[in-house]
This record gives sequence, structure tokens and C-alpha cells, in this order.
Amino acid sequence: DFFYMNRRAEREKAVGITLVCVTTGATAGCGLPAKSKGVFVVEFLAAAIAEWGDLDLVLRTDNESSIVAIARAVKEHRKPHQTLLETIPKHSHASLGHAEECNRALEEGTRCIVANLENHGKVVVSTDVLFAWMIRHAAWLRHRFAVHATGRTSYRELKGRDYSGPIVEFGEVVWARDSSPATARAKAEPRWLKRVWLGKTES
Repeated sequence: DFFYMNRRAEREKAVGITLVCVTTGATAGCGLPAKSKGVFVVEFLAAAIAEWGDLDLVLRTDNESSIVAIARAVKEHRKPHQTLLETIPKHSHASLGHAEECNRALEEGTRCIVANLENHGKVVVSTDVLFAWMIRHAAWLRHRFAVHATGRTSYRELKGRDYSGPIVEFGEVVWARDSSPATARAKAEPRWLKRVWLGKTES
């Protein structure tokens, strides 16, 4: 499902997309440059489904043409696994209740990240490239740390254990190791660089 975010004084809105598993509550989400079925969003959603261990599944969306096009592209990308596409009746948002709830949670999580950055003197507008990464990080955090009615996180439901990997605050300056082959061949090139931490990948 799509969702949209902007600041009070802004006309343009950030576009986000969410994917949620109705069985485990597993969540994936990211910001988009537009409501399109570009390669990135299709590969991102397909990778999230694969990470959750789902093979054959039902992918349910509303009937907006943009989201339907993305669902069809994900179905094609996932072959030979079976993906049954379902669209809900028009104006029947209750049929996507899990996605609507997830949208609200990611909006709340993103606002918390925005507020934390502003406490450190960094003002981010919804058109900033960082905003897309904040949406993605909010989904990443929800998947690993939000406790559901079962008393377990989605991550524990899927992996059988709690997430215990190290993380830092979004936007923090960290030392990152450049392990690219090009740097490895350049013997005098620095291996450790200062970079801004924008979160972890889903896998």
C-alpha cells in the first residue's frame, strides 16, 4: 500500500510503500521517488518476501493502477514461485487493515526519526533524499523490535530468536570500511572512511 508524508509548509509529499505479512506481522517499507514500478521497488519487495521465507503467496492490494502495476511486476520477478494477485473492492479500505495499520506505524516511526534528527540540529524536509531512508529504517525497526499481541516480534516469529545485531542512531556519523575490490588494489587508499549511517539492509 502507498502512504504519503509531508511537513505543514510543504506542497510536495514523500511517497512510501509498505508490505506486511498478515500471518507474522513482518514489515518492509521504503520511500519512493514516485508511484512507479521501477526496478528498485520491485527488487526490494521481492527480496523482502524471500527474506521472510515465503514461496507461494497471495499479494493483496487496492485497485489503484500504480500499486497494481507494482504487484504484477513483483509476481513476474518471483517466478517460478506462485504469486496470486488480489485487489480489494473500491473504497473497501478495511480489507487492507493490516497495511493501513502498518502505514500508520511507519508514519509514526518516521516522525520519531525526524524529531531525533532535529534535536541534533538537522532539519529534514519530505523531499530530502534522507526521507526515503528514514521510512525504510522505520520499517526495519518495526520488523525487529515491535512486540505484537502474541508477545513476540515479527523477527522472532520468522527466525525463532530475537534480533541482537548492533545498530546506531539514524544519521549518526560512523567509521565505515571500504571493502571494494578497487580500494583493495589501491594500496595507499584509506580503508576506513567517515560516513552517515542510514540503517541496515533487510537481510
